[in-house]
Amino acid sequence: MERFFIFIAILAMPLSSCDMLPAENDGEGIIVLSLRPAESLTRSGSLREWTNVRVENTLYALDTNSFLLSIHDSYGQKVYSGKYSERPDEIIVVPGTYDIKLHSEEFKAPRFNAPMFGDEQTVIVERNKKVNVVLRCRQLNAGLRLEFSESFNKRYIYAVRLRDANGETPYPKTTEDYCYFLPGAVEMIYKEDGRDTVLMSRILNAGEMLLLTLTYSENSMYNVSNMKLEMDTSRVWASEKYNTALKIPYGVLSIEEAKERVGEKDLSVFGFILGGDATERTMRIAPPFTSASHIVIAPSMMERNRNNCFVVELPSGEIREALNLVVNDDLLGSPIVVVGDIVESYYGYTGIKRTEDFTLLD
Repeated sequence: MERFFIFIAILAMPLSSCDMLPAENDGEGIIVLSLRPAESLTRSGSLREWTNVRVENTLYALDTNSFLLSIHDSYGQKVYSGKYSERPDEIIVVPGTYDIKLHSEEFKAPRFNAPMFGDEQTVIVERNKKVNVVLRCRQLNAGLRLEFSESFNKRYIYAVRLRDANGETPYPKTTEDYCYFLPGAVEMIYKEDGRDTVLMSRILNAGEMLLLTLTYSENSMYNVSNMKLEMDTSRVWASEKYNTALKIPYGVLSIEEAKERVGEKDLSVFGFILGGDATERTMRIAPPFTSASHIVIAPSMMERNRNNCFVVELPSGEIREALNLVVNDDLLGSPIVVVGDIVESYYGYTGIKRTEDFTLLD
């Protein structure tokens, strides 16, 4: 399948070659924006910029003049908000740090058929200097498409729902469309006997397009098989099979159960790898990570209450090499069983120390 390659870059001129501003602008700086790759076309008598983007199987010519541009300073104060085509040729600002966002549309909550393209960058503007910023289109959100096997449909009769931190949407079994999400954790929910059950939790990254075939087999403890990846420079196209019959192995404790066993040794605990870089007040749930000494596990990838999370010590050696997120951030979202001693406080969390074994379930 043909893929369209989109790159991202911001080019700030080195200090030695920065354009100097006129004397009357002393003390201020200038931001100049341009968009590439783009084609200048004359339509209806006006000069317009266009860029070609492939969305699923269709090549679109996006009118970047209608893209939404916003520029804010480091305090969140608005410098510009409006259409890209209506921006000033030169944006005069005081020296400082500025966040620049260019979006093809507004996107806040899960929606079908809504890929969002553009760029997000941070630039530093110095006094009496001009910064030339080149914005390039890439996909900023992620797409998820579900396929339902016969085994899944026999077990789960009704439609599922997809949910992230920004909202949720039903996913009809008849659709073949991608549903789009902002990068982060996505859960698949099924309502049964009046209660919601989380059948799956995944981390989606910007530019990721995931086709997930859902199966149901109680004869397998593994939830993912036959993974396939196609990659280009701007998007990752993936297809997997996911077994929704995944259950905590017999004899393994949930995090909630393990919290009641503080002080006991050599216990097996199940959870999902949520993040790392834990402190007594914070933890990181997305790369890059800096600490290889531990990971954070949780009962769900949507969990944000630290009281429901465990910090797991990674002793130096094979366990640390295999699980630390500094070099293995692809493990985010993976279900895991960890064997070790339950302690009341580790980085301010209930946790597992003297970890002696682990099993990744996907």
